[in-house]
Amino acid sequence: MQSPENSATPSVPTEIPGLDAVLGGGLPGGDMLFVVGEPGIGKTILALQMAFARVRGGGNALLLTTFSEGHDKLISHLGGFDFFDSSVIGQQLQFLSILPMLAEGVDATTRSIGRTIRQQTTNLVIIDGFRGIRDAFPSDYATRQFLQVLGTQMAYLGTTLIVTIEADINTGLLYSELTIADSIIALYWARSGRQQRRLLEVRKLRGHPSLPGTHRFQIDRTGITVFPRLEALAVEPLQASSADRAAFDLAGLDTMLNGGLNPGTLTLLMGMPGTGKTTVSLQFLLAGIAAGEAGLLVTMHETADQLVNKASAFFGEQLNDAVDSGQLHILRRAAVELDVDELATSMREMIMTRSVRRLVFDGVDLLQRVLAQESRDQDFFAAIAELCRGRQVTSIFVLELPWLGGNEFDAMLAPFVVLGENIVVLRQVEHRNQLRRTISVVKMRFSDHDRTTRELLIRDTGLEVAATIVGIKQR
Repeated sequence: MQSPENSATPSVPTEIPGLDAVLGGGLPGGDMLFVVGEPGIGKTILALQMAFARVRGGGNALLLTTFSEGHDKLISHLGGFDFFDSSVIGQQLQFLSILPMLAEGVDATTRSIGRTIRQQTTNLVIIDGFRGIRDAFPSDYATRQFLQVLGTQMAYLGTTLIVTIEADINTGLLYSELTIADSIIALYWARSGRQQRRLLEVRKLRGHPSLPGTHRFQIDRTGITVFPRLEALAVEPLQASSADRAAFDLAGLDTMLNGGLNPGTLTLLMGMPGTGKTTVSLQFLLAGIAAGEAGLLVTMHETADQLVNKASAFFGEQLNDAVDSGQLHILRRAAVELDVDELATSMREMIMTRSVRRLVFDGVDLLQRVLAQESRDQDFFAAIAELCRGRQVTSIFVLELPWLGGNEFDAMLAPFVVLGENIVVLRQVEHRNQLRRTISVVKMRFSDHDRTTRELLIRDTGLEVAATIVGIKQR
């Protein structure tokens, strides 16, 4: 017979978006989980969202409350969430006050709870606001003993015990009962400028792997959604593609690129305002769609409607048709208080589930500004590059720079630039009192390329890359 120490307890999914990925699949059955955090951070919501998910799956749950708030008030607060189902209250989900039980003594309380669990075949028990009942125990030892005995009963019955407790896990002033927990999830606030963000961290998960570090989460009408850090997520690679090069369907540019971009590579398209970066990027996506490759456009500039209207001047209805047919997905986020983890989660989901083969990210400079505040830019961009390469996505990341002359952009290279296999530069140059657009292929890591500078023409009929320009003054 296999000993408990050598037997892995199957994880039960929490069904909280993103949390199961952080937990490595879910919570082990029969575990004692402490959810620790400051007032108002979302401890009760997290626990009850798990409880309603367990009930939806055919299980039963029990909520033991303390001084935190009355049952009617709690139910009223929960009514605003989509996961709340009033029909299960008093049936599959029972609410009981633990304080009258404790008045009968610790042993009687644990026996009463155990009896209730057996009678109702309860799969999950929540003690909400444990700090409110600590004074009911004569000592820290008695507190730990109560939880230890209760936890042992739960483990024997395969029931998960969740205990919420008010505390700041980063202060070091923690309760001794945390030492007996199988799992600890810490919730806390992080301030960035005038913004406050909610962070989640798995401090302990006995016997199961979890994603390290902190992860952003939000609370809205749907409940809690966790956004695992892109840097912490592994990428399951696809088999290397044997496809032809990813062409732009621009004869001059494809010639400069020796046929197009290598599949699965990352290209940085950089240039000053007005040089045609977005238009060239749209050309790349539409060429991919013509070749049967689904595309994703991530932008922090124009809205989807603005992009469609803008593209109609050069590409007719091609962009609109691609969006309507589902071949092109546009993911737009405003640069105002940008949540990079939510954006990364949405990007990753689309890449993993919608067979995206070409990606354009328009607004790297705006993203980098946000990431620099958290000192995450290098790791974050490396994670994006790894995701694209692993999933065989040929990508273009657009970086707007205020000035480019000669090779001055070398001094402005961000960490992301170093990760790109290819660099294409757009400039404006002065020729006979007129500004002309030019395009240069500065770097192609896995291919030879044309090193000349050519003129980029943007006309009503579309794009054209002309012959090499000679003797034009750089601007």
